[in-house]
Amino acid sequence: MKGAMFAAALVTFGCFVFPVFAQQQDLQEIMNATEESLLNITAFQELVKRLSTAGSFEEALRIQTAFMHSQLNRLGKQTTSIGATYTKTADNADKKRLKESSD
Repeated sequence: MKGAMFAAALVTFGCFVFPVFAQQQDLQEIMNATEESLLNITAFQELVKRLSTAGSFEEALRIQTAFMHSQLNRLGKQTTSIGATYTKTADNADKKRLKESSD
C-alpha cells in the first residue's frame, strides 16, 4: 500500500509540477522519467523479496550483485536521457531568448 501511495505521489509530482516549466514535447520525456522511477521502486521491491528467500550468504550476494549490475545499467541509460533532455531544453531556451531579444 505504501508503495502504491509513493508511486501515486511520484506520478502526481511529475504530472502537475514539472509541466508548468516544460513544453508539450518535454512532457513526454518527464512522464518517461516518472515511469523509470516507478520501475526503480519495483526493482527494489523485487530485490527485497529475492533476498528474503535466499538460502545462503552466497545466494544473497549473487542476487545483490545482479541487482546492482542491472541498476547501474539503468542509471547509465537514465543519465544519457537526462543529459539529452537538459541539452534540448537549454537549446530551446537559448533560441527563445534570442528570438525575444531580436524582436
